[in-house]
Amino acid sequence: MLALAGTRQARADQIVATVTDDRPGLSYLWDGGALPFFWGALAAQEALSRYLTVRETPLGFSASEGGASPASWEVPSWTLTATGAAVGVAMIAGGDRSRWYHLKGLAETFAVGSVMTTLVKRTFGRHRPDWTPGSTDPSSNESFVSGHATNAFAIATYSALYLRYHVFDVWRRPGALPWWEGVAYAGILGGASAFAAERVIHHRHHVSDAAMGSVLGSAEAAVFFLYQQRRFRSRHEPAITITPVITETSASVRLEGTF
Repeated sequence: MLALAGTRQARADQIVATVTDDRPGLSYLWDGGALPFFWGALAAQEALSRYLTVRETPLGFSASEGGASPASWEVPSWTLTATGAAVGVAMIAGGDRSRWYHLKGLAETFAVGSVMTTLVKRTFGRHRPDWTPGSTDPSSNESFVSGHATNAFAIATYSALYLRYHVFDVWRRPGALPWWEGVAYAGILGGASAFAAERVIHHRHHVSDAAMGSVLGSAEAAVFFLYQQRRFRSRHEPAITITPVITETSASVRLEGTF
């Protein structure tokens, strides 16, 4: 038990020690996929917004969809932007050595997600549930997929993966899933689901729009997390790691590495 406690304390001391000695240099702005997946995605988003018009007739969906009563209010888009920014600030404040890698991964997830949702929305031109023939809402036929659901699940998935591998790992045995960690993930999933459900309840999206947005956001987050995680491990983690594993009935050593 003392060995395990010592390992955890060493990890905590390592976190504190690396807060100020690994700040990224100027190359951070273009390496690690920043050029194609962040700056390139921002340029693509601007081009799509300017030059790709929405279909007048829905592709693959009924032109008779719509007609629901408009909601008197809805959750504004800036709440998701603020949530994503808060997650990024928390990563930096946490002090883990991987934080700059995953801050970039989160930003790339958002940028690519914006391009994907804009492309899909304007390609399919699906009517929103509250669409009417005389609607003055310029996004009234951009229902599929839900951008809110995409961003909400992107934030949730990236946050959960980061917590799993770079926060909660300090407080549990390798490979374990204690109840409190499961509760944390359930809370994160519940928050993302609430964002998606609100869009359906307020007649801004069909259920399938929110469902596909949830899948898209989760997939993008997983891809970019794994990409940045691999970059981090290849540069900062030793080839072989020895970890003591102590339970109530046994004691052993876990040997991990690339051979």
